[in-house]
Amino acid sequence: FSASISTPTGGAVLGATTTETVTILDDDAAPPAVSVVEIPTLGEIGQLVLGGLVGLAGLLRLRRRTP
Repeated sequence: FSASISTPTGGAVLGATTTETVTILDDDAAPPAVSVVEIPTLGEIGQLVLGGLVGLAGLLRLRRRTP
């Protein structure tokens, strides 16, 4: 593509060349292959146990605050 410079401001002065041709070389290496790894998660029972423990912890905390 070509770039053209015109109408300088702030006291700038243009020289003889105001248009320039720009060439972009596509020399990037190919991206590495992406490997998919499964992330282990809690099953249904594990989620129920975790939810129960969080609820129990919340109840115990509320119980401590009450005089």
